[in-house]
Amino acid sequence: MNPYELLNVTPLSSQDELEASYRELCNRYPKDTHPEERRLVDEAYKEIMAERDAIGSKVGASPVNENHQTEDIHSAPEPIAHQEIDEKAAEVIPFKKKRKWPILVGFIATLLLGMWISDWMNSDAGYDEYAYESETDASTNESSETEEPLEAVDEEAEESEAAAKEAAADKEREEREKREMEERQKEEAVELVNEWSPSFFYEVQYALVNRSTSNMEMTTAKFRNEFQPTLTKMVDTNVIFEGEIEASPIHKGDLVEVGQDRVVAKVKTDYSSLSYSPYLRNEPEGARIEWQLTFVNQGGDWVVDERKLLSDTSKGRIDPVRDEVKEDIVDTIDTNASDWLNAYRNKDVSYFSKIRFSEYFDRQKSYYKVLDKNNWYWEGDYLGLDYSYDSIVIEETNPLKATIEARASYQGDYYDEDTYEFAELDDSEPSVFRYSLEYDYNDQSWYIVNTKLLKAFSKGDVRSYSYY
Repeated sequence: MNPYELLNVTPLSSQDELEASYRELCNRYPKDTHPEERRLVDEAYKEIMAERDAIGSKVGASPVNENHQTEDIHSAPEPIAHQEIDEKAAEVIPFKKKRKWPILVGFIATLLLGMWISDWMNSDAGYDEYAYESETDASTNESSETEEPLEAVDEEAEESEAAAKEAAADKEREEREKREMEERQKEEAVELVNEWSPSFFYEVQYALVNRSTSNMEMTTAKFRNEFQPTLTKMVDTNVIFEGEIEASPIHKGDLVEVGQDRVVAKVKTDYSSLSYSPYLRNEPEGARIEWQLTFVNQGGDWVVDERKLLSDTSKGRIDPVRDEVKEDIVDTIDTNASDWLNAYRNKDVSYFSKIRFSEYFDRQKSYYKVLDKNNWYWEGDYLGLDYSYDSIVIEETNPLKATIEARASYQGDYYDEDTYEFAELDDSEPSVFRYSLEYDYNDQSWYIVNTKLLKAFSKGDVRSYSYY
């Protein structure tokens, strides 16, 4: 490739322009990262410098010799004097009378003049050689002065690059050591969780069975205080736990946070059964539940400080209520219908065994006052109960609540208190009521807490109930 094109200069570019371009390319192509490009740049620079040195030698010597030679030849007095002597001799001495000695004298004079000129020329040549050497030395010195800064630039660039490499190597080493330390911490955290999780969940299992945190030792006071209300609610709602809990080993990917005194991890567990109310449901199937556990170092011992639910395969699963529960609700309404019969006959609310709200008693007493005012009593029979099976709704609250739509049917008449004779026909139609009930875990019975008169059944699947 043309060295001038490679260095982005022309033959007419100055020495400063050449060196500036060369220095820029040296910085652009360091030897250790661009060895091939740097070699081409160095060779191009040396080739141009060699060419300029050669041209400078020729141009510096030739004009000096030519000028001196021309001036010496035209300014030499001896040939002119010799020419004048010859002309005068020619005028005085005729050709035929010339002697040979003048020719000899002229030859000798010419020879001497030539020797003198030769010596003089040699001295000029020495001067020219000295001048050329001086110019060459000056050029060499200038080149050396130019090259020295370039070498300094290269050396500085190499030092800077070496320092950058060393800094990068130090950073890479620090990052590698940091990664190795983090990996060791993760391995230790995995061992910690896999060692203590089974024991922790065994304590949870024991606490659920006994519905108490009193024997939990692998937890903080904070955890126990937050867990106890759940267990207390189990007691209040007659919920029990009869299953077993098994924790699965974790891996590094299950770690959420790893610190010196705190480890957070996801732990999957298998529950053979779930908490349930034995009155409402049969024992449910198990589930796979994932928890996020937070372990903390407390006085040198690792304990669980938090437990957060992440997923539960039983979510959305609703186990059916036992048929016996609905039968209990209907039986409660039927018992109340029988109680009403006895209470109305005797005008005494104390016969009601399934009522737990005073408004109902007040309403019944108002009916009794009407009978007393007319001096009547009612005599009749309880015919049976109709109820809507679809209207039965159970709310799993504390206490349990339920609603049902039902209609009790009676047949009877009014009689005079004094004569016991027929007084008036009871032609009233049976009414539909929506009954609201609550379950008492202590008595294990349903009680009516409210009633509402309806025009008709709002739900379907109306059935007849008979206790016998």
